[in-house]
Amino acid sequence: LAAGEADLFLQAWVTTPQGDPGAVLETLLKSSGGSNSGKFSNARLDELLEQGRLTFEHDARKAIYGEIQQIIADEAALIPVFHVSQTNVGVAGLSGYRVHPTETYWITHETKLTE
Repeated sequence: LAAGEADLFLQAWVTTPQGDPGAVLETLLKSSGGSNSGKFSNARLDELLEQGRLTFEHDARKAIYGEIQQIIADEAALIPVFHVSQTNVGVAGLSGYRVHPTETYWITHETKLTE
């Protein structure tokens, strides 16, 4: 992969706890992204990712990330193959455990097990 000689590869990732779309997309698809193993490069996508990171107004961000999604789809920059389903179970006495929509688990200092 480092030499850029692979025709196809599989890569797995998880979302980030803050749920910001740019956090994962920048590392996976920005030309200088640390996990851009496929060496994908698109100047417009790089520009949009930068705009998305610097924009705080909801509707403006929605439009920016909508265009980003379209570029990813049009250029087949990555092709999601599957999404892992998650099952959470607990036992009596478990408190402080929260299911979080953007992470596979959410155990914090508030998670306790009492008898």
